[in-house]
Amino acid sequence: MKKSFSMAAAMMAAAVLSISSFVSCDDDDEKFESKTFTVELPAQLGTGYEWVWTNSASAAADSVSKSVNHANPDDERVGGPGVEKWSFKTKENGEEVLKFTYMRRWEESTALKDTVVTFKK
Repeated sequence: MKKSFSMAAAMMAAAVLSISSFVSCDDDDEKFESKTFTVELPAQLGTGYEWVWTNSASAAADSVSKSVNHANPDDERVGGPGVEKWSFKTKENGEEVLKFTYMRRWEESTALKDTVVTFKK
């Protein structure tokens, strides 16, 4: 059982190796106006792994909401592919990054993948 879970974890790690996003909210107005944007990250449901936002204290955005859904609504298997959808609201102008780690919160040594999302306001 443990061996098959390790293999599933390794497969998930391989599946998310190339995650990277660029989110842009263009506004030529000099007056700052907060914008909202969404980040979607692949997840393996039912495994205890989740994306953890690791630089929240220093980021120029606030998390507004987070939801987890099946990647295919017709496939609701436990352990099936899913999507974590994060919504953010910008706090200031400029280009910033959001850093995420795919891990189990209660086991710090289980991090499978890190990713960076760059956004520009």
